Amino acid sequence: MGNKMPSSTATAKRIATTQTHIVTNQARLWKNFNFYRADPSLQRAMAAYQVDNPQIDTINRFGAKCGELMDAAERAEKNVPKLKQFDQYGEHIIFHVHNQR
Repeated sequence: MGNKMPSSTATAKRIATTQTHIVTNQARLWKNFNFYRADPSLQRAMAAYQVDNPQIDTINRFGAKCGELMDAAERAEKNVPKLKQFDQYGEHIIFHVHNQR
């Protein structure tokens, strides 16, 4: 009569739609991240030393390139190389990489 327990599906729906807290200790995504624009101290230092606009543009492009490289490094870590020693017929695969200049 007294305590009626909710069904498990109703509980799951309630839990799925309720946000309990904001997670702030997660690493940020590096895609489209610019290290120069994200660093106000570096921007103030550039202004204090009166760095020219062409140099700031170069630093800005470098900051964006660093973000691209961090994104590429993260993708490389998730997609590690896989060693394939034999082909579909059971033959040993011999593969040599030659440096081409």
